[in-house]
Amino acid sequence: MGRGKRNAEPQLALDSDDELLVHADALIEAGDPRGELAHLQHQRSRGDTAKLRTAEAKHLKQHAAALLGPVAPDHVTWRLGYFDRVRIDRGGADAIAEVLAHPSARLVRTLEVATDHAELPAAILELARRPRPTLRALVLHQRSRGRSGKPAYSTTPDTHDHERGDALWPMLPNLERLELAGFSLFHTIALPNVTELVFDGLPICDRGRAWKVPKLARVRWRVSHEQLRPYIERGVDLLAALWKWKHPALRHIDLSDCEPVGYVHYRSRFGSSEEFEDDIHEVREFLSFELQHKAGFRKLAPQLDELVLPRGRHLTTRAAIANWLDDA
Repeated sequence: MGRGKRNAEPQLALDSDDELLVHADALIEAGDPRGELAHLQHQRSRGDTAKLRTAEAKHLKQHAAALLGPVAPDHVTWRLGYFDRVRIDRGGADAIAEVLAHPSARLVRTLEVATDHAELPAAILELARRPRPTLRALVLHQRSRGRSGKPAYSTTPDTHDHERGDALWPMLPNLERLELAGFSLFHTIALPNVTELVFDGLPICDRGRAWKVPKLARVRWRVSHEQLRPYIERGVDLLAALWKWKHPALRHIDLSDCEPVGYVHYRSRFGSSEEFEDDIHEVREFLSFELQHKAGFRKLAPQLDELVLPRGRHLTTRAAIANWLDDA
């Protein structure tokens, strides 16, 4: 009977609240607590009150196993009886499998995963086991510290074992926003509908294949001094992926959280920060972030509407970007 009931469930339209409410009525008639939760949440969306908040909290507590499962109440945002956003910050692959198998995760649109350094590759492979067509936003955060162990695949850049992680991309056909924090988690990106990328570190191999992100419109990238050091010593141009391949829809680049490449390069070659401060006037041109990357930005300039540089320089028109590029 359980199998038949599951197969008889309608294919709900992800963007149709009306259909979800009709479905909720059917669930109430069947005695499923998810139906009552959906109607409480719908009432709150039309006019939130303390009475409705209390009623929803009481209902969730009474039916925690059926509605929340392994998810903490403060790790989820709801949409008419189903998870809309879920955060998983412990347990890695096993936690992902358990959460996404729960009936409440049937329509999840935003998934946030933060795990220890060695656990994230296994979490990625777990996500890649089956299609995730409802996902619109995905956050994968590789903590720099945590429990030690052997990862499911190597994230050492030179091995390219991280190509295994690329199995995730075909499972995310409708993803629109991707946020990655970590290093060498993937070899490339192939997401036909993604419009926004947010990177912390270098999560995609700097020697990987061309990115396939035809709708990419917005990029925000953060790299710190300590993250830069091993890559600068290898002569890697961290931002080259922005102009090395064609991104026809790209209009906005935010690098305000990047620390100047030249600073790390100078320190690793020539000495301590004290020496750096003493010689700052002699190496001003070398240290200039703008001079490090102007050649690349020149390729993108005709299509950019906004470019945010380190140290708060915000160029918001194509004319301003052109003037900056022409400024010696």
